[in-house]
Amino acid sequence: NVSPALKTKQRLLQQKHHAAKSNAGSLCVGGGVSLWPQMDNMRLTRRETVALTAWCVGLVLAVQAIFSYLHGHVMRKLHVFTGRLRRFHADHRLEVTRGQQQFDRSVLRWHTDYRNLMESIEQDFHVSVGGAPVLFQLSLLLYLLSICTLLYYLGDNMLSKSKLTPRRIKQWVSLLVVTSVWTLLGLKLLTTAQHLESAVEMTVYQLSEELGDLVLLDHDLSRYHSVLRYWQYRCTPPTSPGVLSILGILQVRDVNYYLQYYSLPVLTALCTPVVRLVLALKQVYSPA
Repeated sequence: NVSPALKTKQRLLQQKHHAAKSNAGSLCVGGGVSLWPQMDNMRLTRRETVALTAWCVGLVLAVQAIFSYLHGHVMRKLHVFTGRLRRFHADHRLEVTRGQQQFDRSVLRWHTDYRNLMESIEQDFHVSVGGAPVLFQLSLLLYLLSICTLLYYLGDNMLSKSKLTPRRIKQWVSLLVVTSVWTLLGLKLLTTAQHLESAVEMTVYQLSEELGDLVLLDHDLSRYHSVLRYWQYRCTPPTSPGVLSILGILQVRDVNYYLQYYSLPVLTALCTPVVRLVLALKQVYSPA
């Protein structure tokens, strides 16, 4: 039998433990795990896990809605212009069988309409740093702050100074969900922009492929060659930097080039701490 004095002492210890646990987020316990007795009380309960999952789903929907509000019109314009570019050459066939005059007119029509289309693209998508909307600048700043905070949490854990309390876990998971979803949506927007860049180049390549039929005819090709050289110089590498840019600083083509060659080591460096932390959480919070 337990004496009344011992029961009182146990009750006081439990009260102190629960009081300390509520303030554990401000304490540095070291080692990346809680050193409190009764470790089960430090784990996320089933109810907390369900609530955290529902919260993350809500965050995903909210981030998608905000991203669509800020960049949805850009995405729609990219799709519209990409479709127009892919249909352009089919709608502007060169008149190669109706004489020299009709051929020259079709070349000039191709050149004029394509120049108007490119000017429309440049006017719609040219945005400088100072000309960007305030909401866009604010969202970019918050995104960078979220990444810095997430990296702080990861570094804090790797230095064995983290506080893996339920509160800290909820904060860390929420930040991870927000930054991950926003990053994926940004990559989707970047991919759509690259599709437009590819459509611009493909249209010029389609014009150059007409030469295979023209060499069989007795036409003066000086005007055709002048138009072709102009658009090859303006729209195709290596002479062209690309049509679209990010805030007038980085060309979309350059960003995709560097992502293609350096994404794997960068993703490895970013994901390794995340995977290590998830494995540590699984080991700590899994039943013995």
